[in-house]
Amino acid sequence: MSDDMKIKDMPSIITEGLYLGSMGHAADLELLKELKINKILIVGTYMDPVFPTEFEYNIIEVNDLPKSNIKKFFNDAHKYIFL
Repeated sequence: MSDDMKIKDMPSIITEGLYLGSMGHAADLELLKELKINKILIVGTYMDPVFPTEFEYNIIEVNDLPKSNIKKFFNDAHKYIFL
């Protein structure tokens, strides 16, 4: 398959201007600029901003486990995303 026929892996669109993506998406500077991303919310552990001078980051340290209570982070995440 030629390069121009490959489908680019894209983050999911939640609503206009808000995306849910992977670590791979967050490390793709070209994609982030193409989507006009300016803020990145990192949710997980042992993950650092890839482009700290290019984007504003907020990091929520939480383990990716079924027993993790992510609900307690919703208000702070919402404020960061929408303010």
